[in-house]
Amino acid sequence: MEELRDCPGDARRLLLLCHRGDFEHLYQATSAAAAATAGGWRVDLVFYFDALARLISGRLDDPPSPSGEWTRGIADRLDDLPLPLPSQHLAAARATGRARVFACSASLRLVETESVVDRSGIDEVVGWPTVLDLMTSADQTLYL
Repeated sequence: MEELRDCPGDARRLLLLCHRGDFEHLYQATSAAAAATAGGWRVDLVFYFDALARLISGRLDDPPSPSGEWTRGIADRLDDLPLPLPSQHLAAARATGRARVFACSASLRLVETESVVDRSGIDEVVGWPTVLDLMTSADQTLYL
C-alpha cells in the first residue's frame, strides 16, 4: 500500500467507510475528508456498493432524490449556494497528498460494468484483510 506524502507518521488517521450512495452520505464523507486533510489528518476512504457505483460512474455530484421531505428543493439550491460538491471535496482532500481512495474488491465486481467505469480515482482495490488493517490503525472510523 502506498504511503501518503506530506504527512508525518504520527498524524491522526480517519477512516471513512463509504457504503451509501445517496447525495447526503457522499457529501458528508467527502467534506469530512476535505476538512480532516486540511487539518493535517491522514484519510482513507473505502467505497462499497452504491457509493462505489457513483464514484466509478462519475456521479458523485448527482443531486439528492426529491423523495424525502427535507430534500425537496435542495437540488435547486445547490446551484445557488457557494458550497463545494462532493467531487470537489474529494479533489481537495486528494490534492493535499493526505487522502487515499480504496474500492472494495467484491463490491467492484458487483457494480462494475464496461460502459461506466472510471478507475482513475481509485488508488487501490482491496479486500477485508486490508480494510481491517486500516480500521486497526485509524484513530476514528466513520461508516457512512
